[in-house]
Amino acid sequence: TACFHEANVTGPRSPLESGRRNHTMSFDGSRRFRVRYDTPVFNGFSASVSYGQEVLSSGNDNDYTDVGTRYVQDYGDYSVDARLGYSFRDTSNDLVMGSAAVLHQPTGLNLAVSAGRKVAGDADYAYIKAGITRDYIAAGETSFSVDYYDGNDFVVAGSSTSSVGVAVVQRLDAYNTELYATHRSYDFDDASASYQDLDVTFVGARWEF
Repeated sequence: TACFHEANVTGPRSPLESGRRNHTMSFDGSRRFRVRYDTPVFNGFSASVSYGQEVLSSGNDNDYTDVGTRYVQDYGDYSVDARLGYSFRDTSNDLVMGSAAVLHQPTGLNLAVSAGRKVAGDADYAYIKAGITRDYIAAGETSFSVDYYDGNDFVVAGSSTSSVGVAVVQRLDAYNTELYATHRSYDFDDASASYQDLDVTFVGARWEF
């Protein structure tokens, strides 16, 4: 969650942080109790449907039904992965979203885009990420990427949020481990106040077992 302070104001944080509200949403599904069915793959196409209920949020027992399609196929040196989904909600906040990614296998160059919006309302986002993955060293693959996010009307009507990030990931195959480092810059604007930009840098490791 990205939180912003009002510019030139000390003391308590701005109302944007109250309740940990998120201004950089991508409509990613919450971790709910659900059942899901995936169809067999036919010429690269498959579909899925799921039904679930919120069980981790106190006082929220809304039902959710999601449907989606996926297309995965290789075209010569290129691998393509495209997806489209729709989420039906108990409330009026139905969501529609899609994504597409392509990888050039010989060079490791890759590009991904995604977008989504709330059906009832003006909240929407768009995201693009470009990167390269190569075997620069014997230890494992190295990946570099840069991405850009743009969102509108999340939580506050008329607001806009943008974010730019760069990242590097080093795979250590012998240890089933990934080392990563990233830096992100966030910008938020609305008509009610002026807010400070936010910069975040972090490093970490992921061990798979």
